[in-house]
Amino acid sequence: MNFLEYVLAGLGVGVVFGLFGAGGSAFATPVLAVLGVPGLLAVASPLPAMIPAAYVSARRYMKSGNLDRRVARLAIGGGVPGTLLGALASRLVGGDILLVLSGLLLLGIGGRMLLPDRPGAAERAADRRQSTAIASAQRSASVCSPASWRTGEGSSSSRSSC
Repeated sequence: MNFLEYVLAGLGVGVVFGLFGAGGSAFATPVLAVLGVPGLLAVASPLPAMIPAAYVSARRYMKSGNLDRRVARLAIGGGVPGTLLGALASRLVGGDILLVLSGLLLLGIGGRMLLPDRPGAAERAADRRQSTAIASAQRSASVCSPASWRTGEGSSSSRSSC
């Protein structure tokens, strides 16, 4: 395998990661395996790129108001210990088995994405977003801003809690 093939593979994975905001490493593992990278390296190599990419994506979503902090906390709360356990378990399992497991996981997630959402899922997600700290901060900012005082939106009793 030559240097150019790795660069092109990285470019393709980066485009997928940037386009969808995530999932690049799931795409990278089979691409690297097809290019002849040994299983354990194919699974592990994309992982360091996930941290900066996830940070940039989360920051962009947060700025646009589309980050569900509850879901983010749950994902981090389960993801960190899961990552540590997975790293320990990867020592017990060979690279070829990890490739097969990665492929099965990718197929399972892809299959789930093809299924329709459960009834009311969009409404429950919207309700969660409205009850997050972001929504509370936005409401407080609109009531506590001096501009709202001039327009009469913030009453004196609500201003006292600012």
